[in-house]
Amino acid sequence: MLFAVLRIGVALFGLVLVLVGIPLTPSPIPLGLILIAIGFSLIVWASPGAVRWLRRRWRWFDRQMAKLASVLPEFLAQYIRRSDLDEDMENGPDDENGDEDGNERRMIAEARRRRGIT
Repeated sequence: MLFAVLRIGVALFGLVLVLVGIPLTPSPIPLGLILIAIGFSLIVWASPGAVRWLRRRWRWFDRQMAKLASVLPEFLAQYIRRSDLDEDMENGPDDENGDEDGNERRMIAEARRRRGIT
């Protein structure tokens, strides 16, 4: 219960950082980009499944997250990489019963096909 409250709090704080960082992005000091990167990292830590859904739905978001992960320090980038669709393909399904109907694997294969990954 306490862990669920912590995750919700972290996700909300990450959202606040992103929303504060957006208007600060065009400033001479790129504080907004730093806040956005940290905010997305916190959101990914709190809810990688939600970010994975967004990455499947919006391709531009997936590309931006991949770029962001390539420039962040490793301790932050690892959380973004956890939400990558390719991460699911390598690790297999999350549940212990397996993916009986193969729906998740089909969605991942389709996302990889759209990305041009074989």
